[in-house]
Formats: sequence, structure tokens, C-alpha cells
Amino acid sequence: MLKIFISILVFIQWANVLPAENSPGDSIINMAKNYIRKSQPDAAIPLLIHLIDSSRYDETIIKANINLAEAYRQKKEYKKGIDLIKFILKKYKLADDDLAFAYNRIAALYNESEDRQLHGKDSAIYYSERCIKLAEQTGNINLLATSQNEIAYAYRTKRDLQRSLDYCQKAYTNFIDLRMYEYAINVAINLSGTYIDLHEYDKALEVNEEAFQLFSEDLNKNLYMRLYLNKAHVYQMMEDYKNAFEAMGTARSMQKTYYEDRIRFQINEMSAKYDLQTKEFQIKEIEANQKIIAQQKKYLSIILIIVVFTFVITLLTIYLKRKNSIQKEKLTEQENLRLKLSLDAKERELHYKNRELSEAISATISINETLKSIKLLLNPDSNGKAIKAINGTLNRNLNWEKFQVTFNEVYPAFFVHLNERYPALTKNEKRLCAFLLMDMKTSEIANLMNISETSVSKNRNRLRKKLGLEGSIDITAFFKTFV
Repeated sequence: MLKIFISILVFIQWANVLPAENSPGDSIINMAKNYIRKSQPDAAIPLLIHLIDSSRYDETIIKANINLAEAYRQKKEYKKGIDLIKFILKKYKLADDDLAFAYNRIAALYNESEDRQLHGKDSAIYYSERCIKLAEQTGNINLLATSQNEIAYAYRTKRDLQRSLDYCQKAYTNFIDLRMYEYAINVAINLSGTYIDLHEYDKALEVNEEAFQLFSEDLNKNLYMRLYLNKAHVYQMMEDYKNAFEAMGTARSMQKTYYEDRIRFQINEMSAKYDLQTKEFQIKEIEANQKIIAQQKKYLSIILIIVVFTFVITLLTIYLKRKNSIQKEKLTEQENLRLKLSLDAKERELHYKNRELSEAISATISINETLKSIKLLLNPDSNGKAIKAINGTLNRNLNWEKFQVTFNEVYPAFFVHLNERYPALTKNEKRLCAFLLMDMKTSEIANLMNISETSVSKNRNRLRKKLGLEGSIDITAFFKTFV
């Protein structure tokens, strides 16, 4: 839709404004350049983008892109313009004039950009020098003068005012010789600014006044607005505030008119796009209504068939769902019964093994207590061998391997999780962990491990530190989280 609108606009203006011998691509570029010359980038940009998208010729695309970068410069979208020209320089092999023009425009973009991150070895001076060299080789005085003006401005920003003045004067003379007075006015503004920086205010005012005579105000109000702003600045520096005030008032009045014209153009453009969109929408709406009317009977027949088919399918689905539901209920009941029987069996088995483990430990404790009682009754001097035999029996009484097998059957996951989290535990520490899990008393653990109750307490405290447990945490409850 936008392309249609732009094509219509291009055709109307091409037919009325431009010479008939120009190709459509050149005509659009010339039209866009005319808008840019009048400081109307918003009118130029859609024409150039449309041309770039539709053209098949590299030369046309190159020229359109360079002029599009210039339009972006006027809109102060400097990075977009710089990236665009760098893309063209990298992708295409440019003719000398196009290459010089590209160098000149990227120099202008660098000159006006205040983003220091965009600057580096690529700068206004770098590209202006390349353009000047090419322009001198090809004899293109227009581009030579334009680049002389750009490099003059770049030197001015670097406070190299004498170089700036020399290049400005050369550019001004070249544009006057070419009768390109609009461009000469641009140079005059730059030249006047350089004289201001040199505190030569009379010369600055003289150059500015001379520029007023070069061109008609009606042909480029934006350019004359800049002249009045520059004039006001000169008078301000001369402390002639009356004339400065008058020049500034004229400049602001022209600025207001310029922006009003620009806004009016954008409103008219949006209005034309809206009218075109409305008409297209109305046409599509009529076509859609006609299609709907033509297919209503067909759709009604299809809907009726679908309703009947859906009704039959629904009844069949309900029947099958009920049947499946009954079957699932039966299967669920059977599975629940099987699981219950299996769970009961496992619980009985676990209860038996737990009781077996408890009985084994109780028996071992009872035997150990009996042996210890006997040991106390024996005289160490005369019954040394017997006492030694009793001590050996006490140490072997709890068969750890057999205990661990039975323990793992009751608590299959305990040692797996314990080893994963605390692999550095010793064998005795693991035994102590198992006894603590079973919530055994200190005396029972001492009896089983054949150590004193004091030693059991010390071992338990050392184990808590190794496990990183605070005193408020119940160690038995902690070990139950491993089950």
C-alpha cells in the first residue's frame, strides 16, 4: 500500500517537474535531492527507500543510498547515515565521482556528529582529504569545493583556524565560479564563523551580508534562517544587541514558518496515506461481503452435515467413555488390591527383619553384659588368658557384616545416602550412625562397641562436628532423613 502511494507520488512529480529524457531512477534521485536541498528530508527518505527496494541497477542503488545518508544527516541520524555509506563502500565498486561524493557525505556526517564513539581514524578530515584528491584528479570542482568546506569546518572545530580560513575561501570562490550560490551561502556561514573565532567581526559581518545577495530567500528559507542566526551571533559578539535582537527575531520567525511547512507536509502525507488505506479497505470489504454472500448456502449445508456428524460421534464417544470408565474402575480396583497385598507382605517382611535385627542386637548386648560380669569376677593375675579370651569375644560378638546385611534390608537407602553426602566417614563412625538411627541408648552402644559410655559420648560429639550439625539438631531425627 505504501509502495503504491509512493509510486503515484513519484509518477506525478516526475511527469511535472523533471525532464522527460531522464530515466525513472535518475528522476527519483533528482526529486529526492531537490527535497534535501530544501531541507525536507522526510519527503526524500520514502522516495529513496522505495527506489532502493525496487531498482535492479547497482549504480542507481549506490546513488540512492548516498543521498539517503544525506537525508539522515539532515534528520541528525548520524550513525545511521555513516553505517549506510560504509556499507556501500564495502559492498560496491564505485565510480570516481560516486566515490568522491560518498567520501564527502560521510565527512559531513562525522563533522556534525557529537558522538565521539563514532570517531577514530575515520574522521571528517580523513574522508575530506580523500575526496579532495579524487575531485582534483577527475576535475569535479563541485565536489572539490564541497569537501574544502567540510575540511574547513573540521579544522575549525580543532581550532586550526588559519587552515580553516584557507579552505573556506577556496570553497567559496569555487562555488561562486560554478554559480552554485546555495552552496556558496553554506560556505559563507562557515567562513563567517571562522572570522568570528578569529575575533574579526567586521569581516564576519561582511561575508554574511554578501551571502544575503547571492540567492532568493523564497527559494530556500531554511538557508536564509541560518544566515540570520549567524548575523545575530556576529552582532552579539560585537555587543550590538539591538541589531542582534532584530536578526534573531527574523530568524525565529522563519524557523517557525519552516517547521510549520514541514509539519503541514507530514500531515498532508499522512492524510493521503490514510485516504488510500481507507479506499483499499472499503474495496476489500465489498469483495469480502460478496464472497460471504456467495458461499452462505454452501457453508450452511456443510454446517448441517457437521452438526449431524458431530451428534452421532458425540453419542458414540459417550458410550465408549462409559464402557472404558467401567473397565478402568475394575482394573483400578484389581491393581489397588494387588498393591495392598504386596504392601502388606512387604510390611510383614520388614517387621520381621526389624524384629530379627533388634533381637540380634539384644542378644549380643545380653551376652556382652554376661561376659563383662564374668570378667569382673576373674583375678587378672591368675586368669589372664581367660580375660583375654573374653575381650576377644566381646570385640567379635557383633558380626558387623551380618548386621549390615540385615540392616540394609530394613533400611536399604541409608548407607547409600550417607556415603554420597559424607564419603570420608570411617567404618566405626558408620556403625555409630546406624546405632543412632535405631535410637539406641548410650549404654547399649557402649556394650556393642565394647567401649565406655564416655567414649561413646565423645565419639558422638566428634561425629556431630564432622557432619556439621548444630547442638539444637536431634541427630536421630537427622539420620531418619537418609532413610
